[in-house]
Amino acid sequence: MTNPRRTALEALLDITDAGAYANLRLKEALAGLPQREAHWVSAVVYTTLDHLLYIDHVLAHFAKGRVQPVIRGILRMGVAQLLYMEVPDSAACNESVNLCKQVGKQNLAGYVNGVLRAVCRNRDSLPPLPEDSVDRLSIQFSWPKWLVEEYVAQYGAEFTAALLDAKAPGMTLRAQYPYTTEALRADLEAAHISYRPGELIGEACVLERGMDVARQEGFLAGRYTVQSESAMLVCRLLAPQKGMRLLDACAAPGGKTAYLAHLLEGEGHIEAWELHPHRGALIQKTLERLHVEGVEVQVRDAAQPDPAKLEAFDAVLVDAPCSGLGVFGKPDARYAKSDAMINPFLRSKDGSWRPVRAMSGRAARWYTPPVPYPSGRMKARFVLFWRSIGPFSREIWTPCRRPCNGGQRTAWCSYFPIWITRRDFLWQGW
Repeated sequence: MTNPRRTALEALLDITDAGAYANLRLKEALAGLPQREAHWVSAVVYTTLDHLLYIDHVLAHFAKGRVQPVIRGILRMGVAQLLYMEVPDSAACNESVNLCKQVGKQNLAGYVNGVLRAVCRNRDSLPPLPEDSVDRLSIQFSWPKWLVEEYVAQYGAEFTAALLDAKAPGMTLRAQYPYTTEALRADLEAAHISYRPGELIGEACVLERGMDVARQEGFLAGRYTVQSESAMLVCRLLAPQKGMRLLDACAAPGGKTAYLAHLLEGEGHIEAWELHPHRGALIQKTLERLHVEGVEVQVRDAAQPDPAKLEAFDAVLVDAPCSGLGVFGKPDARYAKSDAMINPFLRSKDGSWRPVRAMSGRAARWYTPPVPYPSGRMKARFVLFWRSIGPFSREIWTPCRRPCNGGQRTAWCSYFPIWITRRDFLWQGW
């Protein structure tokens, strides 16, 4: 019989010590587990990762001496259960001791029990946080110090604290045309699944509690899918209308492409580009599951010039390669990142801006110039989506001015960078 705690421990060690991606490693670990156990394994691993630096701060006070990796993993999970999960103290301690024995560390079972019991006894007087604002925020919210330094220097400690304290809104579903939002809501209510409408996108359904959506008949049938409001928002900023020609220049895994097709209601044409064949296959798989038509998937480099594509589209979306540091639900990503690792997203080996700036510069010229409103304000038709904030992202953008309307007007809004951060703060460049 599979022990969910041992499954969680093995997954956690692979993520923290071997560099495995949490979402992929958990997908492997949860395969075949009963739904209740799968939920618990996922919860304890993600909770531990989300609070990892603070958990280690606590353990540094109570766990003296050199701690073996497997014991450190058991203690991390134990503290996560004690401080952040609704697990009784006795269960968290006893099951951690049993887990210690199961992995062949019987001689350290007393040590594990002693450390966790000490945390229980001192729950109201845990080690204080450092006085330095950067050190304090780094440990309090479990974000790397180098990144907190960047944020505090750019935005100040108060804004940084609010940013790092933001919580994910929960799993969000949306319908896929021709299935309607009304039909999705009716199905959720019939299944007694509680939800609330999205704050930014009214058609979004934010679930009050998580569920194993991959086992739901409606998901498997392609009637609805999981997509965040921020991802839907950037698609709506293109203002897609029936009959338009759209380009999704960095389209994998295909969720935004599918939503653009949903907004066009089957009337229009979309090209979805990706640099790598295996990611192009991901787009195709997504579109097939959702029964999306009218999309042409191409494996090509969006940073390379192509005269044939000059003004070939009515609107262009660039979800540029980024650090992923602004994405909810991937706490492991922030521990694995550094300036040295992020730079390849920004510059090629020769120091040029090819990966992002060159790509956006090319793409900004692939759409038909926007048409002015009666007021004279121009309607944006180019959206660049970047899921990171900080100096390493702000230095990328160079406004792209283009003459339009017969050369009588210059449209700054031809270049429309936006950032959606962990709190859905939004900057619009007009």
